[in-house]
Amino acid sequence: MNEPLGIDFDARWKELCRLSRETDFKFASASRTWEVLRFFAASKPGGHMLEIGGGTGFSTYWLLEGMSPSARLISLEMIDAYQSIARHIFEEDDRVIFEAASMESLDQYEQGSFDLIFADGEPGKYIHFEKAIDLLSSSGLYIIDDIMFRPHWNADHCKRVSKLVMSLYERDDGYVTLIEQGDGVAVFLKR
Repeated sequence: MNEPLGIDFDARWKELCRLSRETDFKFASASRTWEVLRFFAASKPGGHMLEIGGGTGFSTYWLLEGMSPSARLISLEMIDAYQSIARHIFEEDDRVIFEAASMESLDQYEQGSFDLIFADGEPGKYIHFEKAIDLLSSSGLYIIDDIMFRPHWNADHCKRVSKLVMSLYERDDGYVTLIEQGDGVAVFLKR
């Protein structure tokens, strides 16, 4: 795994890396993106957070690293084999709840429910994007990654990413910034 420099990783991290390799999980965000997640999670002490597309738990780890003891995280993942790793790694941490995700998973939450949403999967990013934004509280943060062009992207995916980023800029209910770290991160702050 591509790990951030200067960090002494604990046993949970090492076990997460080992189990993810065994499962052949290849969808982890870039390591510099993890630093962004930790940073913004720390900016929401006591906050309610939602992770859409938690995978085996790499972004979960970093969100939890930044979260205060009173903050809470719901992690959604569609693939049970991936989420079972995250459940195992974080079974002792009562700040996180794992839920099986479906394309309609966001419908169960009320408008304004979350102070931070990290959308790393289809739902909340390319599908049900408006619903995800509606779930943000005032001053809530919507974070997406993988927005910087990569040579292996086909033309359709390039258009899809551009459309998503432009839809953030076109909104009149908040502010957006792009962070050229990791694979590129967009952060939307809802007013």
